[in-house]
Amino acid sequence: MRKYVIMGIQGSGKGTHAKMLAADFDLEHIAVGDIFRWNVQHHTKLGAQVRRTMAAGLLVGLIHRINARAELRL
Repeated sequence: MRKYVIMGIQGSGKGTHAKMLAADFDLEHIAVGDIFRWNVQHHTKLGAQVRRTMAAGLLVGLIHRINARAELRL
């Protein structure tokens, strides 16, 4: 299975392009920000860890991304 990562600054169109590419090439679109927001909304352990960082408008650190990956089993 191939995995692709689209990176860029906020508002650069990453999500827009990822959705179009996913539709055109029959790929799964996974947005890490959506995963964090879902976890905050559903009061999970990961959500509790990232809630303050996200509320402050800061970037979520690498350790939280590693935890998210472990929870998703990616």
